[in-house]
Amino acid sequence: MMLPFLEQQAVYNAANFNWGVEEGGAGGSLPIDINVTAADSQINGFICPSDPLGGNGGSTSFSGNDRDTSNYYGCVGATTSLSVPNGVDTGTIQFIPTGNFPSTSSSGMFTFQACYGIRDCLDGSSNTIAYSEGVVNPANAGPSIKNVGVSNVGMDPTFRQLDIRSVSANVFAATIALCDQKWQSGNSFDTQKGRDWAHGCMTQTLFNTVMTPNARKWTHCSNTGSTTMAPLSNANSYHSGGVNTLMTDGSVRFMKDSIAQTVWWSLGTRAGGEVVSADSY
Repeated sequence: MMLPFLEQQAVYNAANFNWGVEEGGAGGSLPIDINVTAADSQINGFICPSDPLGGNGGSTSFSGNDRDTSNYYGCVGATTSLSVPNGVDTGTIQFIPTGNFPSTSSSGMFTFQACYGIRDCLDGSSNTIAYSEGVVNPANAGPSIKNVGVSNVGMDPTFRQLDIRSVSANVFAATIALCDQKWQSGNSFDTQKGRDWAHGCMTQTLFNTVMTPNARKWTHCSNTGSTTMAPLSNANSYHSGGVNTLMTDGSVRFMKDSIAQTVWWSLGTRAGGEVVSADSY
């Protein structure tokens, strides 16, 4: 929807909004065939100049050209349950049918198939994150490579919450340890971070403010074989010391890696009722 305002009217006109851009499932390759012109167009404004893989990363794009990436991600807040809107998660679930993705709540400014506006931003638009940046994953990953995701992590089902602060400290620590262990073992890597700017899902175009910027060498962590359902998708960059972040009021802030985790969680939520001092980030 932003394309006409980014001098991309032709790409916007090529998009058929009656169809999605999913690469499989019940529709097979039909959505790809219908929207390939728009979805495979690389929008240069979506690329961070500091990312060496910007515009040339990802694992498998719509037509295999791997040049439709994005470095900018909408914020779903401190939510880790976005990919299981029906609340069903066994901790090792492998597939969630497309029918289970209706309009879904999040604690941030973005979510699946629903819109939030300034009226919903009760914490104040200057104290609520709208977008942040993240690196694009390489097309191939070797053992323990930095800046890739990990999948098939046996997470505790209670880790999936509308607000991560509802998770017990023990479950939180154990989940992060599992993600670390999976990354260190060099198994089950995923390279979908930032892959398709037109694909509205976790990891590819959405992130959450659970892990602080650049806090881990893995970019996202999932308990499924598909990290588009990842409960963890991190903000990170090749900049020294932090990430550029767009606040809901339109201002851009450089968030330091040293930001307190509680402050990062609070800035991600739109209506958490937190009072965040400007000198804390």
